[in-house]
Amino acid sequence: MFVFICIAIKVLPLEWLLQHGKGVYSLNRLDIVNQVFILILLMGVGFFARKRNLIDDALSKGISELLIIIILPAAIISSFIMEFSKALLSHAFIVFMISIVFHIIMIGFSKIVLRRYDLHKQIILRFLTIFPNISMGMPLIYGLYGKTGIFYFSFFIIPYQILFWTYGEGLFIGKKKQISIKAQLRNPNIMAVLIGIVLFVFSIKIPFVLLESLNKVGSMVIPLGMMVIGEKIALTNFKEIIFDKDIYCCSFLRMVMAPVLMFGLVTLLQLDPLIKNICVAAEVIPTATFTVILAEKYNNNAILASKCVLASHIFSMFTIPIMLIILSFS
Repeated sequence: MFVFICIAIKVLPLEWLLQHGKGVYSLNRLDIVNQVFILILLMGVGFFARKRNLIDDALSKGISELLIIIILPAAIISSFIMEFSKALLSHAFIVFMISIVFHIIMIGFSKIVLRRYDLHKQIILRFLTIFPNISMGMPLIYGLYGKTGIFYFSFFIIPYQILFWTYGEGLFIGKKKQISIKAQLRNPNIMAVLIGIVLFVFSIKIPFVLLESLNKVGSMVIPLGMMVIGEKIALTNFKEIIFDKDIYCCSFLRMVMAPVLMFGLVTLLQLDPLIKNICVAAEVIPTATFTVILAEKYNNNAILASKCVLASHIFSMFTIPIMLIILSFS
């Protein structure tokens, strides 16, 4: 295991960016395995810290808020700071459209395959199937594809965020929730994307000191993001998970069927392999942790939500490298 600790996390230089619509970088299988093992080891650090009481609930909440409000937006903004390219922007728009189409597919898919469950359980399982944990997706894609990956992933999560707080929360409320433009604009990630687009389109140069600060703050998304997930796993009661078949169903739909469906969708399109791989990587990640909060807020089955979320993150240590290797484009 020591060898994986010594492997540096790869961040692609700008020369690797797409040029004139043609991809110039793809990961081989060893790169994928190495990177995923790095993420697993970082999760292990969080697991160990929680078990030794170095991380408590208050610290965990503080780190999570730091990630959402400051670190993730910094990573997004820094990924947009590059020379303007029509090819990059057009490909980003394609990723945006793929995200819209795919989430519509997942809404229909989850409704069909989970219709046998009672209403309360169906709400939880459908939400978990449709919405992955983008807080884990960000460090995974950053680690695999560097700033190029974050640039495209930023466009991918725009439809995700809108559907999450409208259709997703509407599942718990029991009716469709109106889209609030102001609420979406207040989302730190959406704000970061909008700022980044302005910087990218107008090729705005920012001072070196500010740029380096953004880069260094944004680079913390990988270690801190994975440590938070690791410490959550440390709270898991494994006996409760092992004998609950609903958990296996949820994990299979989220981390096996979702990436397979995405693979099928992007296979139909004539796109650069890098873009296809990023779209697939965006769907191999486990379930959204915020599901538990919504379940508690609307008096749904928060216990089932907690078990599914934690179990999917444990299973992801095995499913992520397997699915990325099997469903990779070159």
